[in-house]
Amino acid sequence: AVLAGVAVAKGRLRLADVAQAIPLTGLGVIAIAALANGPMDIAAGFLPRPDATVGGLFFALVAGGLLAACLNNLPAAAFGAVWLARAHPASIVAFLIGTNIAALATPHGSVATILARAVGNRHGVDAPIRGYLSSAWRYALVGSLAAIAVLALIAR
Repeated sequence: AVLAGVAVAKGRLRLADVAQAIPLTGLGVIAIAALANGPMDIAAGFLPRPDATVGGLFFALVAGGLLAACLNNLPAAAFGAVWLARAHPASIVAFLIGTNIAALATPHGSVATILARAVGNRHGVDAPIRGYLSSAWRYALVGSLAAIAVLALIAR
């Protein structure tokens, strides 16, 4: 922001270009996650806290992945911070695998995916959602299962 401000002040960068580069979708997701803090705290009280067993790790992975797929990985991570406070570290990592690797199965599950697709679209890279969905779920599934298998071995 400081460098962009200096560039605008020196006339080397147009303010309109800076405004166009602001990731409005990502900022909106962050704002929604911040506003949902109270309801997340209530919802977290209804879920059991997963342990470091294979079942507990898989539960945390699926919970993180589903939340990210339904909402996005930023609000899912905010929920995980509330839900998994004082949980086993392996459970937290499993949840993060879900929110960051399993989330790749949808074009909106990860803020990074949203931003990458938006930048690509601005530069003429066509990435239709149907094409994305036809292959992304495979990578998300294989990546998530491989990561959780390694985590389960390490957590023992």
